[in-house]
Amino acid sequence: MIIKTPKDNKVQKRFLGYEWSGAKGQEGIKYNGGTTVNDIITPLFNPKDRGDKSKISYLIQQNFFGVMRFGILRSFGRRLLGISFNY
Repeated sequence: MIIKTPKDNKVQKRFLGYEWSGAKGQEGIKYNGGTTVNDIITPLFNPKDRGDKSKISYLIQQNFFGVMRFGILRSFGRRLLGISFNY
C-alpha cells in the first residue's frame, strides 16, 4: 500500500491534519480542528475511533489482516494506491 500526500501545501496540511508554526511565541504543532491530537481532522485517522472505516488507517489495518479490497481504495482517489496479496 502506498499513501501519497498532495503536493499543494494547503491541501497537504488538510490531508495531514496539522501544520508547523515557526512564528515567534507560537512555535510548534497546530492541529486542524482543535488544540490536541484528539481534535484532529484528517482522512488519515480518527483518534476517537480506531475502527473508523472512512479513514486510511482502517485500510492499513485491514491490509495487515489480509482483507483489504481494491474497491475500497477508490473512494480516496489518487492519494492511496493498494496492492493486495491473498495467500
